[in-house]
Amino acid sequence: MEKFINKNFILDNLNDVIDNKDQVIIFYSGIWSFIQYLDFKPNEIGINLLNILEEYIGDNRTIIFPSFTANEFIKSKIFDIDLSLPKESGIIPTLALNSKKYTRTKQPLHSYLARGPKANEFNKLPLSTSWGKGSVLEWLSKNNAKICVMGIPWKYGCSYFHKFEELYEVPWRYFKKFDGKFFKNKKLIGTISEKKYSGPININFKYDYTPLINLMKKNNIIKKGPNKLFNIQSTLVSDIDKIAELFFENNPWEIIVDKDKIQ
Repeated sequence: MEKFINKNFILDNLNDVIDNKDQVIIFYSGIWSFIQYLDFKPNEIGINLLNILEEYIGDNRTIIFPSFTANEFIKSKIFDIDLSLPKESGIIPTLALNSKKYTRTKQPLHSYLARGPKANEFNKLPLSTSWGKGSVLEWLSKNNAKICVMGIPWKYGCSYFHKFEELYEVPWRYFKKFDGKFFKNKKLIGTISEKKYSGPININFKYDYTPLINLMKKNNIIKKGPNKLFNIQSTLVSDIDKIAELFFENNPWEIIVDKDKIQ
């Protein structure tokens, strides 16, 4: 099998989907889809990819990664802002956290990592809810961030869509507060909580964001890399906002599988 994905290949593909004017870039990654084509030593894959992304974004722009720990926190009721690994978000955010170069939001369910000129703004966010007013997702909108999915489909890799579920108060969710203990490098700081527009655990429903993603494609807001074996795509948050607002005003139930049963 040809190992054609190297540093220069990735940099060229980043150029295809990210513009010089993009100042805030958030990456959602799933390297499992292209790992067999990577021309890196197995034990250096994660750190090489992180280094390439950091080098490309540079010090004058802000790079962001999701660092979700919801599954772990719900079970343990413990969040260590330095040590709770974002296994749900993949190896690249995990290595970014371990590098100690990033600011992390104080959210036990859906935290984010930021590095760059705007990273300190994360510390000022009220984080009233996971996805709504005062959240990282609202901040991304205000800063017209560029969302880049690398090796993962939009329907699995873009948590930004959840913002509109809360904004339009979809009926299959409700607000729930999650409480627990807050640590920093094993030192107990106090308590921590996160208010999330949650789905009920006694109803087994599935999402399918295909209708919304088809609208994104129809409106030509997605930039794509040239190689199908290395799926890298991007779009501006402002473009998603326009399309998603129309979609959720019309019929948000289209993203729910077996909607008749769930209703």
